[in-house]
Amino acid sequence: MIRIYIKQIIRKTYYFNMQKSLLFLLLFAFKANLIFAFQEGNLNSIVSSSLSDVDKVKKINQLSTYLIENNQLNDAETAIQKALEISNKMSFDAGKAMALDNMGLVAQSRFDYTNAMNYFVEALRLKDSAGDKLNVAKSKLHIGKVFFLQRNEENALVNYQSALTLLTNTPNNLPLLAEAHRNLGDVYLAQKLYGKATGEFDMALKIWANDLQDFKKAATIANYLGNTVADMGDNDGALTYFDASLNYHRNLDDINGVAHDHLNLAKIYTALNDSELATENVENALASFQQMNNTFGIASAYNISGKIALKSNNRSKAEELFEKSADILRGMSVQPGVPEIYKSISEGFSEIGNFPKAYNYAQAYSTSKDSLFNKEKASSLLELTTKYESQYAVKEKNRQVALLEKEKAAEQKVRWLLIGLVAFALLTIYFVFKNYRQKKKDNEKLTAMNQTIQDQNGEIARKNIEMNLANNELKDKNDRLDHLNAQLVTEISERENSQRSLFNKDHYLANITSKMRQPLNDIVGLAQSLINEKPRKDQRDHIQNLQFSANNLLVLINDVLDFSEIEASKISLETIDFRPDDVIQDLKKEIKSTKEVRYEFSIDNRIPDEVNGDPAKMNQILTYLLKNIKKDMSTGVISLNIFRNELIDNELTLKIDVHAEGDYINFTALDTAFNKPTNRDNFDGMNEDEVEFMIARRLIELQNGTVQASQTAHETIVTVFLPFRLVEEAVSTELVEGAVPIYYNNYLEGKRILVVEDNKVNQMLVVNMLKKKGVFMVAANDGIEGLEALNKADFDLILMDIQMPRMDGYHAVAEIRRMKNVNKSTLPIIALTASAYVTEKEKAQLFGMTDHIGKPFSPEEMIEKITRVLMSHKSNTDDSVMPQAAVKS
Repeated sequence: MIRIYIKQIIRKTYYFNMQKSLLFLLLFAFKANLIFAFQEGNLNSIVSSSLSDVDKVKKINQLSTYLIENNQLNDAETAIQKALEISNKMSFDAGKAMALDNMGLVAQSRFDYTNAMNYFVEALRLKDSAGDKLNVAKSKLHIGKVFFLQRNEENALVNYQSALTLLTNTPNNLPLLAEAHRNLGDVYLAQKLYGKATGEFDMALKIWANDLQDFKKAATIANYLGNTVADMGDNDGALTYFDASLNYHRNLDDINGVAHDHLNLAKIYTALNDSELATENVENALASFQQMNNTFGIASAYNISGKIALKSNNRSKAEELFEKSADILRGMSVQPGVPEIYKSISEGFSEIGNFPKAYNYAQAYSTSKDSLFNKEKASSLLELTTKYESQYAVKEKNRQVALLEKEKAAEQKVRWLLIGLVAFALLTIYFVFKNYRQKKKDNEKLTAMNQTIQDQNGEIARKNIEMNLANNELKDKNDRLDHLNAQLVTEISERENSQRSLFNKDHYLANITSKMRQPLNDIVGLAQSLINEKPRKDQRDHIQNLQFSANNLLVLINDVLDFSEIEASKISLETIDFRPDDVIQDLKKEIKSTKEVRYEFSIDNRIPDEVNGDPAKMNQILTYLLKNIKKDMSTGVISLNIFRNELIDNELTLKIDVHAEGDYINFTALDTAFNKPTNRDNFDGMNEDEVEFMIARRLIELQNGTVQASQTAHETIVTVFLPFRLVEEAVSTELVEGAVPIYYNNYLEGKRILVVEDNKVNQMLVVNMLKKKGVFMVAANDGIEGLEALNKADFDLILMDIQMPRMDGYHAVAEIRRMKNVNKSTLPIIALTASAYVTEKEKAQLFGMTDHIGKPFSPEEMIEKITRVLMSHKSNTDDSVMPQAAVKS
């Protein structure tokens, strides 16, 4: 259209007078400006206001912060991009830094910690250049938070401490100073430094309560401290914090907070056997919950009232209150806390002696807990999906920004071209003006030109009608698209229902295999103990057959656990230094050649002696590949070759080729396991070999590797690309994690160890195993006997079972950590448990235990773990003291 206007000017200016030519030129320029305005888009009310650019950026950043706080992330991101655009044009670094902070918070809300860290670090660079200490401290708090969310407590602590140092010397900093103390408390709690954690939390509490009068935040942290110390058994400390929380909520007129504080106080007074104060507090809580129609709170209050009645030996009243609580729970959807109330009701009926009802409510506890577990599992999957979508969106946005810059450059060239054309038109009009008086026929030609313009206006009107018709068609298409979107939502809902069913299967597998581990531990341990007693040859053969069968069953159980953990995204990968050649040597020992099928192994000599990664998962992948390919062959050769593929920065990728050639009995469905999408439904209908192939594939993908497979009538080829990190420094001869010194066997001689274990078989196995290493052993049957033994004698280390009668391992450790004798309260304690869940290990560390050993365990694993803990304790004795666990039984 623009080219047509220009041609008309050039062709017809000879016949124009000066006034009409200028009018036509102005109309052309106006239409060109409309085109550019359409391309640039509409500015929001802030950008189009009369504010200065600096004030506009500040207003937009404030709007972005508000949108982030209200979880409107997409709208916030649009506003942040506009703030960055204006800041870059005017080189406003302070505004850009605040916008980058907000962009980091958006990425953090989407669990995209990589991009969040990049934004926060860039903001920190701008603030540091400007010497803005207060905002530098704010960025360091952001960076520390990202490290903490990724469980990197060491780097989180460095950034929080740096922020605290800056804030201590900066005025007008109280809100950030309180936040820094709170964040430091979170890190110290994760590191089990309970004294330091409590100190930091108290500092934050004082600032929020006394200096800032922010009773909402003060109540939150006081309630948090009260629940924490209550869980550890410190009832006196819990009363102090819950009373403080109650006062803060009263100042805020927060009825809900006051009600929960009364309920917490009632629980503590019940534990302290103070029925009068417990009853007073629970009645206050119940009245508030009924006023708010808070069904969960009412159910909790009735449950606590039942406990109080039971303490007073009023069994009929207790039973009535428990039933009221249960009736309310039945009408509620499952939410956090509901399973615990069902469990408490079941325990109450059990104590009353009404075992049928106790059983029924135990079933309700199990059902509600499973339902809550499925919800949490779906939430974890959503978090992972959101993270990956956010990372992809950032990359796509960067690509679009680059493309937009190219388009703007092209538009700039068009603008200059149009300016040149306009200048040319003006020059032409100038020459026409000099000669127009000599042309007597100009008026007639001008009239003809006017008629032409009118015809063009008619054409424009016709095109407007066509555009309206096209808009109507577009509306119809949008309506059809809305219908398709509704169908898609229905399909997604059906898909989610299918996924819930699959999660139930995973949970069942994890539960049943965990219950099988304890008897297997007894079988494996007894077999090993009998072999160590030097039996006759025929007895030894029978024992070894028993041990072989138990180990095979253990492998099967571990396969099922791997399957369920992978599907639940709970499997963890180690990052340790190891020798790839050692993995090959272990494979040679585990997988033997036969007369019919022979194995061949080779490793590239260009591969470094040591790399960093997960050797156990690498061994598991190769074992699954080699043994299952062999099952399908009658005769032939299977070769395993490991090559150095590529080295980028500090990451080394190994290429692993498995080549099998020979005669086949039948074919394993490698195509299903390795070459099709990894849909969860792929496991349905698979045999054992196919499931292990699929587990191998999932383990490869979890390590960011790839796998390809092909198979013909006489040949199978599987190629795996697996990344590892280089080891920066050679392992020293001193004791480091991953190294096993030769003098381990001599180090234990003369040491005194207390084993607290209620299972007589396990107790006998551990005692016999360590006595042969010259260790003086004392055994106790539960936590109470363990404390009595520790009061009578000194020990170098304690092996503590977790689940025991009378007093379990958690409370026994809490009592030990509270001992006044420092040599006893700081003793290293290793937890023993048959649970397959990682949470058991985390709970052991939280309650003050030094380390953890899962059952069943080998003698080598037990000896190595004990030696490492003893040596580490010896090296730390002079410069650190183990934190005291704030727990009372």
